[in-house]
Amino acid sequence: MVALHGLAAGRSPIRFSSDLDVIANLVLNPSSLSACAAHVCSLGFAPQPTTDGRRLHRFTRDDLVIDVVAPDHPPRHLRPLRITGRDAIEVEGGWRALQSAGSMPVVLGARQVSVPIPDVCGALVIKARAARADRRSPERHLLDLAFLLSLIDNPRRLRDRLTPRDRAHLRNLVLPEDTKRSPWITLSDRTDRENAAEAYVTLVR
Repeated sequence: MVALHGLAAGRSPIRFSSDLDVIANLVLNPSSLSACAAHVCSLGFAPQPTTDGRRLHRFTRDDLVIDVVAPDHPPRHLRPLRITGRDAIEVEGGWRALQSAGSMPVVLGARQVSVPIPDVCGALVIKARAARADRRSPERHLLDLAFLLSLIDNPRRLRDRLTPRDRAHLRNLVLPEDTKRSPWITLSDRTDRENAAEAYVTLVR
């Protein structure tokens, strides 16, 4: 998601990942968790349940990883969320990401495909919520967030597209204005650091 937004803006992503996250759209298709899992398995990926065997979201093939997850706060009538007989995992900000999802054309050699992806608003919110939810390595989400913020041309216009709850999720991160501090310092270009910090301050006001 972050890499695609960077490439679409003509920027090289600051990090690449071999992981792919898929959020099942339970609104369009209540069976989308099972459908996504079946398709991933058809590509040669094998399910990797959690150590207790009760939950599942990860599928692997060699060094590649696909995580099939559910959006947070699904409708009550869809519970319990199951994927191939195990409990599914809900991702923070998933519903917001689905609400803001569009499609982006991606060219792979001679092929062109359309990839569903949250817009910048949805991407910012899902990364902000992931940074607060991930107790093991929130830094990687903050790094992605800083990069996304550096891509914004007009923060004031983007701010009008954010809901009060969206802005609250960003504000709760309490990121510093000093561009010599994390996460801004992880951006190699000084202008990018300044633009990212300025965009953050504008969005959370």
